[in-house]
Amino acid sequence: MGRTRDRLKKAIAQSRIPSSHGIRYANELLALGAWFREHAEGVPAFARNRDLYAHVNEEVLGDAPIDLFEFGVREGSTISKWMEVNSNPASRFFGFDSFEGLPESWRGGVGETPAGSFATGGAVPRLDDERVHFVAGLFQETLSAFLTQDYRPTGNRRVLHCDADLYSSTLFVLATMHPWLDPGSVIVFDEFDSPLHEFRAFVDYTSSYRRRFRAIARTGPLLARLAVEILE
Repeated sequence: MGRTRDRLKKAIAQSRIPSSHGIRYANELLALGAWFREHAEGVPAFARNRDLYAHVNEEVLGDAPIDLFEFGVREGSTISKWMEVNSNPASRFFGFDSFEGLPESWRGGVGETPAGSFATGGAVPRLDDERVHFVAGLFQETLSAFLTQDYRPTGNRRVLHCDADLYSSTLFVLATMHPWLDPGSVIVFDEFDSPLHEFRAFVDYTSSYRRRFRAIARTGPLLARLAVEILE
C-alpha cells in the first residue's frame, strides 16, 4: 500500500487543494486502500486491459454470449477489444456516450479535468460488426428509454463496462441498470482507483441496494481497472 500512502501525502501537500476537498480525498483514498485489502488483494492481476477482458470472458463468463453495455465509449477502443475476446455471434454490444466529452468537470486529488474533455466532436465510432449498436446522448437522457423501449433481453449474461469517470454518471448507470444486474452479471470499472468517483459510486450503490459481489480481476499494482461479479 506504499503507492496509496505516497498519493495521500502528495494530495495533502498540494496547497491548491481546498482543505475540505483535500480531507475528503484523503479519507476516500484510505477507504479505497481498506476496500482493496478486504476484497481484491488476491485476485488475478494483469498488465494489459485486453488480458483482463480475456480472463473474465473465458474464466468467468465461459465465452458464452453476452450483452455488453459500455458507458463512456469515446473512440471505441475498449468495446473493440471486448468484441475481439468474445466472438460469439449471439453477443451484443451497446455503447453509450454523448461523444461531447465530460458533462461536468472531474476533480481527483490534484488538479481538475474540465467539462468537455475527451470529446470526439460528436463523431461515433465506425466498427464493422453488426453486433454493435451505439446510443448517443447523456446517460441520464438515453439509458432509461433504451432499457424500456429498445432493449430485448435474450438470456445473455450482462456485462457493464463503466468508463464514465464521474461519480454522478457512474452512480446513475449502476442505479438505472440495477433491475438488469442479475447474479452472474459482471461490472468492469475503468478507473476504480479514483476514490471520489468510480470507487465511491460503487460503494454507495452496493450499500444502498444491498448487493453482494466478489472481485474477479484487476490491472495495475493497486486497482486501476477492476472487474467484479454480482452474487446477489
